[in-house]
Amino acid sequence: MGQLNAKVYQQLLELERQPRPCLLTLPETVVAAKTVQRVDDRSASMPTVRVISAGGEERDIPLRLIEGIDIPA
Repeated sequence: MGQLNAKVYQQLLELERQPRPCLLTLPETVVAAKTVQRVDDRSASMPTVRVISAGGEERDIPLRLIEGIDIPA
C-alpha cells in the first residue's frame, strides 16, 4: 500500500461492511459523508474512494489524501 495510511484503510474496510455516516479529514478540509465506497477502477492511477453526502452528491477522492476518518458512535 505504500504511503497509504493503514488505519484509514482499515476504517474504510469497516465502513464497507457496515455503512454509516462519518467525517473524512483531508488537507485543509473536513468532508461529511453518508456513505464511503472504494472505487474499483483498475485503470485509475491511485486507489480512490467515492464519498456520498446526505444530499446524494458524489465526490471521488484519492485515498492518499484522506488523513483520518472519524466514525461517530
